[in-house]
Amino acid sequence: MSCGQKQKEKTDYVIIDLGNTINKQGLKNFKLNDIAQSMRLIPIETNDAMLLPHVIIVDATEENIIIHGGNVGTFKKAIYFINKMDGKISSVINRYGDGPEEYRSIGDAHLNKRHNTLFLYDFNRRRINEYTFDGRFIGNIRNDSIGIFRALPDGNLVVSYAPFVDTEFSLGIYDSSWNLKRRGLPKMREKIKFDMIYFDAIVKFNEEYFYKLAHCDTLYRVTSEFEEPYLVHSKGKYKIPLDIKANLSKTERDGYKYIQQDDGILISKYYFLTYYYDNKLYSEIWDIENSTLIYKSRYGRDGGIRGIPVVINEKKIYVWPTYVSIESLYCIIEREDAINLIPSLPTDTNPIILEVKLK
Repeated sequence: MSCGQKQKEKTDYVIIDLGNTINKQGLKNFKLNDIAQSMRLIPIETNDAMLLPHVIIVDATEENIIIHGGNVGTFKKAIYFINKMDGKISSVINRYGDGPEEYRSIGDAHLNKRHNTLFLYDFNRRRINEYTFDGRFIGNIRNDSIGIFRALPDGNLVVSYAPFVDTEFSLGIYDSSWNLKRRGLPKMREKIKFDMIYFDAIVKFNEEYFYKLAHCDTLYRVTSEFEEPYLVHSKGKYKIPLDIKANLSKTERDGYKYIQQDDGILISKYYFLTYYYDNKLYSEIWDIENSTLIYKSRYGRDGGIRGIPVVINEKKIYVWPTYVSIESLYCIIEREDAINLIPSLPTDTNPIILEVKLK
């Protein structure tokens, strides 16, 4: 369970039993509506200066959803604050360039809600820029170690170190001025050289954050002071041996026999989990109060279902959450389904966002 780490002792963690449920089904005829209290479609404003084929949700406040994306035909990405009521752009951080107050890439971005600013990690330049919500530059600091980062409720930041960083630890806790406070989760002791780069994951649940090591099946709750086991993916015979995972040719030949790329989102009592097995994408929903599988879908070369069904305006589409806040989960609905739901949208419409408040 602990992957060889020494953390705060905890024994009442959640078990997600993938090994014994991989061939089982969830509830029949289940749809997202069954656990939703309310749903709202938020069309992202579309204009000639803002055509976004794909977007990533960065954060959400009571008034806005914060996304980043690039215009068609360009790698110039910006941060957009989208008003939840009408989908209009309320603010933009668009400082792409070579200047001292600009960025060349968006490796990650996150709100500093205590100070109403946004941290943006420029991966190309290995530095964190800080901006006000209207794009005014505040300052920056160099950091060569970041893979991804998130802001903890107390204002400190949890950083997942990039795989190529030479450190004995997987994560670091920094204050809001990016001063290191402590490191945690020692890297695994196995001296195995991997042919591929694997990134650790940081999962949000309410206003807490959880950390999953790339080669470990345990999800750790992370605070400024400690990390502790919270949830375990129990894979049984479907757990991939490290010697296969480390070797590209072995992974391509035998990897389909095992569960891989398992990644989840927590909200309320639900765990939305995806993984690959047998050359198929599995999408599952678990009730973590009693470790029960609620929903499962499979999608592969021969077809199947990708995501979870939801009925909106008497039309059924399939979605999957990409971001959660305290009460709501958010799904990106791409162009074809967006026009199906709202025929009045232009043919070159941006994606729309589905906001779901759970019961």
